[in-house]
Amino acid sequence: MNVRATSSQAVASRASTQAETVEFLVVGAGVAGSCIADGLRRLGHEVVLVDRASGRPNRFRGEYLQPSAVQRLVRMGFGEALLDASFPLRRLHFRDLRSPRRGVGGETWIEYPDSTEARAIQHVDLIEGLRAIAEDTLGSDMMMGTRVEAASQGFDPDVPEVVLRSADGSTRRLRPRWILGCDGRGSLVRRWMGGAECPPTGRVAWLGKRELLAGALLEGASGLPEHVEVVRTRRNGTLWTFPLGSGLQRVYWNLPAAGGPRRAEITAGLHAVLDEARPHLGCEGGRMRDVTAAPSNPAWLGPAARGRLVLAGDALAVTSPLGGQGISCASAHVERLLQSVSDRRGAPEPFDTQSLRGYEAEARARYREVRTLNFHIYHLFYSRGPVKGLTRLVVDSWRRNPERLVRLGDLFGGTRAQPLRLREVPALMGLPTPHSRRALTERLQA
Repeated sequence: MNVRATSSQAVASRASTQAETVEFLVVGAGVAGSCIADGLRRLGHEVVLVDRASGRPNRFRGEYLQPSAVQRLVRMGFGEALLDASFPLRRLHFRDLRSPRRGVGGETWIEYPDSTEARAIQHVDLIEGLRAIAEDTLGSDMMMGTRVEAASQGFDPDVPEVVLRSADGSTRRLRPRWILGCDGRGSLVRRWMGGAECPPTGRVAWLGKRELLAGALLEGASGLPEHVEVVRTRRNGTLWTFPLGSGLQRVYWNLPAAGGPRRAEITAGLHAVLDEARPHLGCEGGRMRDVTAAPSNPAWLGPAARGRLVLAGDALAVTSPLGGQGISCASAHVERLLQSVSDRRGAPEPFDTQSLRGYEAEARARYREVRTLNFHIYHLFYSRGPVKGLTRLVVDSWRRNPERLVRLGDLFGGTRAQPLRLREVPALMGLPTPHSRRALTERLQA
């Protein structure tokens, strides 16, 4: 399905030196922007949604949706766009091949909680589905292929005024009461707020090295499993793969970031890790395409609001492209903002200081949990860190204590009510803590 580009005639007819007043301007028609614009219009608010892109998105993210993200999108009315075009995933199978006997050194299954499932969907299908629903709701107030510019040099976050400029140069001048920035990690709205720029590279995982996460589509392979497979190989890093339906399989792989490897080197590395993992996956054949790479551990949180500017999605919090963390955070941002607006129906303003502070506090709590997962669970499963044997010890502890796997399934699914705290990580992994060492010493002395 195609979302129509802005009609230049419609834009030209509204071009004027006099700024129009609109309640909400949403910048960016990705997951966060499409969902929040649609939700605000359904709540009865005047909304204009703009995005500078007019073609089909083709990006390296947003294809693995955690159960919590699936549930939020369904609650917000996007089930039709999501469920028909996606593939259900109910469990994850992890194997560590780094064994002295060249066998499987550690193995475990992680199940999602009962009655929940993750979904796999191609990014282009997800975005086009969300945009089509938003367009049905917004009509001509969804403006694709349109740039947003400050109306004057001295942009005031408390009295924002902007110019929308289409590809043919026709303009529309707006004075929105609120601007919601959902325009990604290079957010223009965040720059207007005076917020810091998101760093271009990822942070270093615990005791690890800076890494890239490479990705590709595997087409036409036979015998691939219909669940998430994670295989940590002996020589070539870790392979993460899951089905997208229609004979396609998404393949991820981590590699050192030093030197900035070229596409040919990334492709060769993907073939090497896949060839090493094939005997354990039981798959044959297949053609690799759409190879790309991104920093494996970008973790960054910007300001949530300033004046009448509010951020959501990647504009507010940048996370790892692995494990569906980005869409999980974005959908949580959107749901929280829509709930705040709904709770204040009849009030003079859709947001107040208290609701925005609550929104920022929730975003920070979610960000801390994601960072803990990325920098500890990521290191355990993926990072080429120096702690040999740690993964095998942790997997053995999970085998002896199945309740830890249940907790891990809640974390991976994003369905846990309370955020993960750093001090919980050693117990979750079955590693000795100061308390457990003290208790063991006392028992030995007795």
